[in-house]
Amino acid sequence: MEEFNIIPKLRLFQKVKNDKGKMEMRSTGEHKVKLIADKETDGTDYNTGQPKKLIRYLVEENGEKRIYETNKLNKSGELAYLVRRLGEINENTEVILCGQRRGMKNFVDVRVIGEAQSVELEDEEEEINLKEGEMEEE
Repeated sequence: MEEFNIIPKLRLFQKVKNDKGKMEMRSTGEHKVKLIADKETDGTDYNTGQPKKLIRYLVEENGEKRIYETNKLNKSGELAYLVRRLGEINENTEVILCGQRRGMKNFVDVRVIGEAQSVELEDEEEEINLKEGEMEEE
């Protein structure tokens, strides 16, 4: 692959058959990556055949370069959440990307390594910031 300058894709989901024999998307787990670069590129919508804009991220996982592509815009025509979130993070920053499922939707959880994370409490309207791995004692 290297001699042809082909960079493998980072896959956050994989298609698998469930117990009922239907195909579904399952997470491939957490991926610790370094964000190297991003660029806008053209793609094709598989359902309509129409052209669409993609954002292609070049990342490094375990010393190997990989590509992750996502839609630039969501179905409402607004900048996609993942593009906005990754746009807030500087290049050469290490993050954990993890494909997750919430209800009927798949999404990508993004956590910056070493950055304080917001934790929302259901009982209160205020947020607490905890660094990864820290727990407050009550």
